[in-house]
Amino acid sequence: MIVSQGGCLDVVETLIQHGADIDLGDRKGTTALMLAAKCGQYDTAEYLVSKGADISKCDNKGLNSLMAACQNGHLEIVHLIAKTKMDINSSDNDGFTALRFACDGGHNDIADFLIQNKAEVDKADHRCWTPLKSSCFNGTFATFKLLLENNADVNKQDKDGWTPLMSACQHGHDNIAELLLNWKAGLPKECETESSFDSTTSKKYEEIVTCLIQNSADVNLVDTDGWTCLMSACQSGHIDIVNLLISNIIDIDKANSKGKTAFSIACSMGHTRVAELLLNRDADINKADSDGWTPLKIACRAGHKDTVKTLLRNRANVNIEDKDGWTPLMSACAHGNREIVQCLLENKADVEYTAHDGSTTPMIIAKAMGQRCIEKLLRKSLEGSIGDDEDDNQENDKDNEESGKRLGQIKLTIRKSSSNDIDEDDDDESNNLLSGLLASMLENDDFNPGCPVS
Repeated sequence: MIVSQGGCLDVVETLIQHGADIDLGDRKGTTALMLAAKCGQYDTAEYLVSKGADISKCDNKGLNSLMAACQNGHLEIVHLIAKTKMDINSSDNDGFTALRFACDGGHNDIADFLIQNKAEVDKADHRCWTPLKSSCFNGTFATFKLLLENNADVNKQDKDGWTPLMSACQHGHDNIAELLLNWKAGLPKECETESSFDSTTSKKYEEIVTCLIQNSADVNLVDTDGWTCLMSACQSGHIDIVNLLISNIIDIDKANSKGKTAFSIACSMGHTRVAELLLNRDADINKADSDGWTPLKIACRAGHKDTVKTLLRNRANVNIEDKDGWTPLMSACAHGNREIVQCLLENKADVEYTAHDGSTTPMIIAKAMGQRCIEKLLRKSLEGSIGDDEDDNQENDKDNEESGKRLGQIKLTIRKSSSNDIDEDDDDESNNLLSGLLASMLENDDFNPGCPVS
């Protein structure tokens, strides 16, 4: 086998003449003919075939000599093996055919030869990927065009429901996507996973989006989680794609399965320019999700100061409460966001607002978190004076450090003293006792995420 790989034909002949097993495989099942085909040793391959080498024999992965030649682009050896009665459409253990190997390797001359010799262009592997689907994924345009011209199915879905068009869109292969659309590739009528649009919004693929819209793609499709292409674009912050989509959106305030809209998603990511664009198209600035969290509450919790300012400038309800009675100000206090707290106070956030437990207020939260700087701001607001001292930034940093230490101590104490396990997924933010409040803050998002909790 080693001499087959190296092309030492005279040595191969000598070994065969002295009784060497021509079809003997190594521990991987690889035969001499497979190695010759893989390495492009035509003379050796021709001799082995003439001496009756088994051309259909496969290695442990189901790979035969024809596949090995196709995979490595050896056209002459492909011609040699194809002259025999071998099944040109046989597949390996993963369902890959000789044509699939040729297409994946970009060997168009071999792919064309195989197709002319009745290779099945739509034969799929075990994931239901056809050669066309694979070429759309890889972006091999010449191979894709060859398959298209030989009537490959442009709408065949894989096991995950993905079409060739969706793969081309996902990977930014605009020339392939455009040709598929010109070839009348079907656009999805319903969407269980991602639509072609969702596939394009992971990167700046404005040309593909424009092409899809021009071909009457439905921009209002949702997946099983209720996500639209607009939501995906807003999450990624692709303002140009958002701008393309909103002119074709029927309901800009459409919510997903968790009640989140494209606008609230943009705010959660701090994509202020995207949020402004949606506001200009009359997005509902106060629409809450399933937990009662408004875009303002979400932006405050995430610490997106510029987004918060934009929302307040556009008259977001500063005192709207979530399902637990927590306001944006409470979340900002829990996170130690001094600048956001000040913005909220300057826009008449209610310092004395009490949560549904009847005791939790912004001041209690600030004290519990050791946020002295925020306590000072809250007191000034109660006194009718909101200012910003020179040392507030430095003091706030110290507060955050102290808050982190305190949270670590409290969490350890709560775990030792509690007779019941704390539910890690519990979103309840209000309890009657201060320890309950802190436990709740520790187990959900309303605490400073930078604290070193042990």
